[in-house]
Amino acid sequence: MRSPDLKFSRKLKPELKSKIEKNYRKLLLARKADQQKADSVIERELLELNRVSKSAIGKNELKLYARLYTKHKLACESERLRLLGKKSDTSGILIRHRAAFKKDVEKSIPGISKLVQKRRQLFSRLSKAGVVRPPRKSGIVKGISSNLLEILEGFEFNDPTAVSIEPPYHFTENRIDIIHNNFNSLNYDSLADADSGLIIHNITSYHEDNAWFTHKAAKYEAHAGFGVNYTMPVTGTVSVDVLLQSLYNKNLISITDNSGLSEGYANLENKLYMNILHPNNIVPFEIELNKIDMSTGGDDKTVTHINKIDTEFAKWINFRSTGSFIAGTELQILIGNKESLYNILDDMQCSSETLYSWFVRKIVVKAV
Repeated sequence: MRSPDLKFSRKLKPELKSKIEKNYRKLLLARKADQQKADSVIERELLELNRVSKSAIGKNELKLYARLYTKHKLACESERLRLLGKKSDTSGILIRHRAAFKKDVEKSIPGISKLVQKRRQLFSRLSKAGVVRPPRKSGIVKGISSNLLEILEGFEFNDPTAVSIEPPYHFTENRIDIIHNNFNSLNYDSLADADSGLIIHNITSYHEDNAWFTHKAAKYEAHAGFGVNYTMPVTGTVSVDVLLQSLYNKNLISITDNSGLSEGYANLENKLYMNILHPNNIVPFEIELNKIDMSTGGDDKTVTHINKIDTEFAKWINFRSTGSFIAGTELQILIGNKESLYNILDDMQCSSETLYSWFVRKIVVKAV
């Protein structure tokens, strides 16, 4: 069955395309298993959080909560209206009434305090542990000066097993997995152009939870990259050096309040990845480049990272396989950029933007 997420060079033979498709499906199953493993922990936490929510806040408590909310909202708006047209900052009024509302709620509905405490504990654990599976390979990205670039390119051919591949690449991957589909809108306009070596990740999302104490999650993972063919000249592991340059990189997360005792958590990550499409070595290798990890207890919050990754110089990135392959084995190696977003909201709104563009100038594969 043909995957819509793969595109092949016309030069590839049909039997090779069929082999790549088969192994790519195994890769997708491995990714899904990793996603489910990571999400199962969070799902249990969310179920427990909603259990505490239901036990602490029944219909009578919700009615009381709504009355208290309306009471404090009217008082706040009435005070702000008296200053309408005057050159006065009304933000202090909003903060003061929000604090009074919180105090009134916790006094009138004791279970609220327990729920808020448990919710913040969950977000704190997510922030410390990370909501995305920890990479099985980590690395550091370093820019190199242009006068060293020529020297490094000259050294790569000292190894007789090294094969240097430049665009056009043999095939591309361009895929998004929506894991928790609670998004109000999700726009995915990404590109992997094998002829030029250009990768663009352009993703925007919006997620809103406008109910009290419901804790809705939304998550996606997106991959865009290039695949190359390599035949093992000797038995051994695989080392892959990638020469790439970031043209532009931006990550943005914005969480805004709807009303009430709101809470929000969001994690936006950018990584480079390598996958070897071989049935005995379907293992993801990832290098974290940029991450925004934030939570808020009801206050509006926006974090923006622009060009946190150097755009002036090209960079060499190295990946190593964990398994070995016998001489003569044909491998297909995927190199690309991964974006992932995870958020959990209670009565808040979350917007995200990610725009990454790369030139993958060269992929050098060798047996070690």
